[in-house]
Amino acid sequence: MSESVVVIVDFDNFFPGQLHNYTIQELESFFTKIINLIFSEHNDTHNIIIRLYGGWYQGNVYTSRLLPVQSFT
Repeated sequence: MSESVVVIVDFDNFFPGQLHNYTIQELESFFTKIINLIFSEHNDTHNIIIRLYGGWYQGNVYTSRLLPVQSFT
């Protein structure tokens, strides 16, 4: 039976500071490790959904932190 896995990442807690402080290689490495861990535990996985979330609203307005993360995804 094929499996779907959903991963929820609190971006602000996992990547403290500004997004531009991380290289694309560091970000790719992080997501590759997540994917490899899923496959090592669930080798019949065929669908992985990774959702990023964080404190990107101040009231009803986007904060400046959301924009770099949107461009990354």
